[in-house]
Amino acid sequence: MRHFKKENKPYKFVTLSFDDCVTQDIRFADLLRKYDSASTFNLNSAQFGWTDILPVGDTQVNHFHVKAEDVKKVYDGFEAAAHSKTHPRLDMLTKQQLIDEIKGDAQAIEELTGQHVIGMAYPGGPYYNDFVIETIKETTDIVYSRDTKS
Repeated sequence: MRHFKKENKPYKFVTLSFDDCVTQDIRFADLLRKYDSASTFNLNSAQFGWTDILPVGDTQVNHFHVKAEDVKKVYDGFEAAAHSKTHPRLDMLTKQQLIDEIKGDAQAIEELTGQHVIGMAYPGGPYYNDFVIETIKETTDIVYSRDTKS
């Protein structure tokens, strides 16, 4: 972690995090490295290498995912965090499905990156509840998570 001090004035920080391991991350990660910026990338391990088409308004947009064999290179130097294996609504899962989605995702990311995964972003935004939170706390090494609420 970088430490900043300037005449005893408080600093404000901006955090950057990006989800879904899409191929746009390749160019973006290079730009972040160029400007010595930190970031967290929240990855969906079961979607590595997938190609999708997403509707955005009246248009269809390519949604290509980074291949598993490229994960270490693309995300080297950044925090790699969990985002679930397949991006489901976590509040709709059984306990075992939830464990598989989050713990399984973290384990796959660790194997590919060599990083210990301690963070995550909830897939789909605010679709979680006390059951989801407690299950993740009790069964994984995740110590922080974020959602899309302001």
